[in-house]
This record gives sequence, structure tokens and C-alpha cells, in this order.
Amino acid sequence: MTMASERAGLRKIIARLGTPDVVERLADLPASELSTVLLEVARARASGVAPVDVQRRYRSDRFSRPAPVPFRALREVEDLFIEAVPANARWVVTSPLAVFGVHAALGHVSQDWVVSTVRANEVAADPTATLALEAASVRADSARRRNASVHRFATIQRVTRAQLYESPDAFVHFSIFGLVTAGRSQPSNRFDVESLIEHLAVFERALSRRVDSIEIVLSVSDDPNGEQLLGAVRKYCAETRTVAVSVDAGRLPSQQYYRRACFKVHASAGGGRFELADGGFTDWTERLLDDRHERLLISGAGLDRPALVLRETGGSEEAS
Repeated sequence: MTMASERAGLRKIIARLGTPDVVERLADLPASELSTVLLEVARARASGVAPVDVQRRYRSDRFSRPAPVPFRALREVEDLFIEAVPANARWVVTSPLAVFGVHAALGHVSQDWVVSTVRANEVAADPTATLALEAASVRADSARRRNASVHRFATIQRVTRAQLYESPDAFVHFSIFGLVTAGRSQPSNRFDVESLIEHLAVFERALSRRVDSIEIVLSVSDDPNGEQLLGAVRKYCAETRTVAVSVDAGRLPSQQYYRRACFKVHASAGGGRFELADGGFTDWTERLLDDRHERLLISGAGLDRPALVLRETGGSEEAS
């Protein structure tokens, strides 16, 4: 459904209700009062649902159906990433719900792409957003964070994305490995260089022995700092001899999500190529803490796709 058709449908509903400003009036309610109204609506609707209705909806509801990836295949890939994360990172058991509006406020994600709840929450769609909130909470004391060490957070979370993709292979819900590194700006661009190499090394360690090849597609700012980052990544790839690097000069300036540098990680296995990970530097903790010296690198890897690929190519021990 397009945005135009959604708007047209909304106008028809509002006209039928006979209250032209119903959306604005509801949106202006305090969060607790809006939840009270929506919960009562949900109770009224749920009271009329029969078991046969639930079963019928389950068969067709894209948000509720199980994933196509076998559990053991997914679990094996999760273990690969758990083992690849440095011991100095803190693993976080994230909630399946996120604070309402976090994906829009930090990542400029349309609310149509997340699943909102009747309470002041939304279903998690990106674990790095929650990890960024956790990092900002840990670094909230302005006096302490000036001398604080770097903070690293990792998680594996099942997320839901509400947007409709044209590809039948697209997942509605899937597991994401998320990694964030929070710190301060440092002389000689040291935070950016060290954290970027650390993130890339995690992806290399996780799957280098299970895939045929790994490629980093890097996009950096057109300045000396960007050149320094590109040089550091090229040096890292030359030393590992298992990872190739290419440059996408147009990606960083064409988007508003990342700052200074961003990357994608692609892997090849069994004659096919798939995107493994995406990451880059953001200004999230800078904005959350209102501190221009704060730095944050985020990255994430969808795990369902590599689990399926490795299973099909014999890289997974999943047998059924």
C-alpha cells in the first residue's frame, strides 16, 4: 500500500466517524491518557474474537507466522557471533519493546516501518537504537564521561519490520546481532580508527571460516579523516588476507543516517553473495547527551539470511 492510498483510506475513515480532527485530538492527549483510550478499544475488539478467528488470522498474518529459518541453524550462527565479540564488550538482554519514537528520533525511520503498540512503546526494529540509549545512560554524567573509557555493548535481538518489501524472500521478523561502541573524540582520529577496525574484525572472525569470501564496502568522508579511515581498513584487510575492501564514494553523501564513514559487509558462499552487515558512525549519543565530543559507532548483522545460506551450502550442521 502506497502512502497516497493510506492517506486516502484515512480520509474515508475520518469522514465516516464524523470527527474531522480526531487524529489531532488523539495525538495531543498525554501518553497515559492515549494509552487508556487505545487499551479500551483493544479490549472491546478482543472481546469479540473467537478461537476460530485467531486460527484464521494466524494462517495469514505476516507478523505472527514463524520464521523460515530452522532454529538450530540460526542458533549456530548466533554462537559464531557470540564467540567473535571481544571480552571487553557488555552483552545486553534487550527488551522486545522500545521506547515509542526512538527509531524515528534517532534513525529518521518512518513510523509506518515500525509496529507501534497501544502503550508508549513500539516493537523493537533495530537493536542498535536501544544499545545507544543504554550507552547514553551509562555515560550520562558529564564530568565522568570526559575521562571515561570506551563502552562497548552487544546483543542479539529478534526484531520486526512493518514495511512491505517486493521480494518474497524478505523477512518480517528476524534476528539481528547489534554492536555499538561509545566514546569521546580523540586526537589523531583514534576513536574512529580503532572502533571501526574492531567492528570489522568481529564480522571477519564470525564467518571467515564458514564462507568463501568477505568484502567490506566502505564509504568515507572526503577529507583527511576519511582518507585515514580508508587507509586503516585497507591495512587491516591486507593483514588478514581473508577480507577484500572496495569503496563506494557515493553512499555516505547520499544518506542522512551515518556520519564520517559507513560500511557494508558482503559474504559469498556456495556461488551466491549476500549482505551480511551494515554499520557506520552516528551522532546519536552526541544528540542524546547534548555533547558534541561524544562518538558512536553502530553495526548490525541480520542472522537469518546467513543461517539459511550456510545450511544450504553445508556450512551449518543443521540437518533438518
